[in-house]
Amino acid sequence: VHRADATVLTSQMFFDLEELRKVYANAPYATNGMPDTTNENDSIAGDPKAEGTLLTLKSATTTRGAGSLALLNLGIDPNARSSTNSGGGPGGGGPGMP
Repeated sequence: VHRADATVLTSQMFFDLEELRKVYANAPYATNGMPDTTNENDSIAGDPKAEGTLLTLKSATTTRGAGSLALLNLGIDPNARSSTNSGGGPGGGGPGMP
């Protein structure tokens, strides 16, 4: 999350193993196989359920058709500022970042 050109929140969300199994059973994900790191073995995940970063999926029909839907609410401190100017965590930077 960026406010006034400052990063105030960088986070990750996690999926339940059973939900991942359903996704990876279908194309195009099936060709890649399941992820090699579980939430329990992920050094970043911590305890997703206790920390509120475990997404709970519900079957839903959206404008893109039948699938899954998750609701995510984030509380943002408007006065917070990132301790670094990295533009994001692993896997991506902020706008204009390499």
